[in-house]
Amino acid sequence: MLTSAARSHALRNNFRQTRLSLPTIPVMASAKRSNSSLPPGYSEDKSKGAMLRFQDSLPRLPVPTLEETAKRYLKSLHPLLSATEYSNSKAAVKEFIKPGGIGNKLQEKLVAKREDPATKNWIYEWWNDAAYLAYRDPVVPYVSYFYSHRDDRMRRDPAKRAAAITSAVLEFKKLVDNGSLEPEYMKKLPICMDSYKWMFNATRMAARPADYPAKFSSSENKHIIAIRKNQFFLISHEVGGKQLNSTELERQFNKVYQSAQRVPAVG
Repeated sequence: MLTSAARSHALRNNFRQTRLSLPTIPVMASAKRSNSSLPPGYSEDKSKGAMLRFQDSLPRLPVPTLEETAKRYLKSLHPLLSATEYSNSKAAVKEFIKPGGIGNKLQEKLVAKREDPATKNWIYEWWNDAAYLAYRDPVVPYVSYFYSHRDDRMRRDPAKRAAAITSAVLEFKKLVDNGSLEPEYMKKLPICMDSYKWMFNATRMAARPADYPAKFSSSENKHIIAIRKNQFFLISHEVGGKQLNSTELERQFNKVYQSAQRVPAVG
């Protein structure tokens, strides 16, 4: 435990050493569901924790029929091509999907990959690479959606607002880290929660020909990064085993505002 003097010194002089004490912001978890409410084919493995307990029994992503894929492909081309270009594309697609053609052979390979017991999602790696890791334009907004926070009339000061958001996020992070977050449901069916492991303590490492994700221990990395005027500030959100509260976080964000100076942008 830190002494009072040591703690006071840390709060005054070091972003890395800070302790908090604002009221904890409650996070409401969805109500747990009993086994009797599960549809046929679903089962629970409680050894994996609440968040991932349905993972092994989730249905696999289906492979669309070759004809359905061809139809959707032509539909996506139609508004982009001239009449002549579209006619040529239709002819090429017709040749591609004809019986015994290359399209049918590729379709068989897709189905075989999907049925492989070692494959959980046949499109997972391809989609990650094509849409994200090998994509060289800005992911936001060209691939992923983004959002902004609603105006907060209670917290006009940006440091106070940042502290409140951070406090709420840290409470949610605890549920993800310990696996106690309840799964999301769609049409009363549990959906995949595997991607939540990349929400915190993770990053994207630059590489060629494609970037790759890296995951870090949540028990060993207890900090957040604040960016101000192209400068990056590391702020510990836990000191001495105790999470910083909103008041202490606000103090750290104010230090960022006071000390940040404009520097050339990274990249």
